[in-house]
Amino acid sequence: MRRITKLIALTAATLTLGMGVQADMQPGTAVVRQLEGSGTYVTEGGVERPLAVGVVLKEGDTVKTSADSWLHLLLPQNGPDVGLAPQSTLRFTKLQYQETELGVVKQTLLDVPEGQIYGHVDTLVGDSKYQVRSPKGIAEVKGTDFYYDAKTGDIHVLSGQVFLTIIMDVTQENSIPPFGGDPSTLTFAKAVTVNAGLGDNVATTMVG
Repeated sequence: MRRITKLIALTAATLTLGMGVQADMQPGTAVVRQLEGSGTYVTEGGVERPLAVGVVLKEGDTVKTSADSWLHLLLPQNGPDVGLAPQSTLRFTKLQYQETELGVVKQTLLDVPEGQIYGHVDTLVGDSKYQVRSPKGIAEVKGTDFYYDAKTGDIHVLSGQVFLTIIMDVTQENSIPPFGGDPSTLTFAKAVTVNAGLGDNVATTMVG
């Protein structure tokens, strides 16, 4: 809970945008708004650089925070806010947007292989999609405030709505082997989708 409070405090920012109308998807950006401690980012080309306030990140970049470090990122087109806890990794796999008459259509995919993140996402319009992916599954955000733990797959919805697809390892014993012999054991992946709303805390630590 301390980490949730800390991340919310770091990302309590307001954002005002003035936008026109564009025909195609445009590349979005993420700006380092606040950094406590240290961290690095790796460009899509593989160049590693230190994080600092004001650094502009792009699609394909990967951000890493060190121990005892907290990071607040401003996503002007695709957020507006993301916060990273210590020892967390975040890759901007997809960061695109399109300005339409109905509003800004966002296409966002954040890969979080380790650590915890907090996100604030404005209500999505049109064909917008905002996803957070970890080894435990994919969280599809529908305009909300959320806290996500990549290691356990647990998600806590602070407001709004999140659809969480959990990747489960399921073990099944085949009691009638097709060619005789001892019963066989099969392990396969199963995807389960959970609709999480305000105040819900979805824990996936019980699955493999």
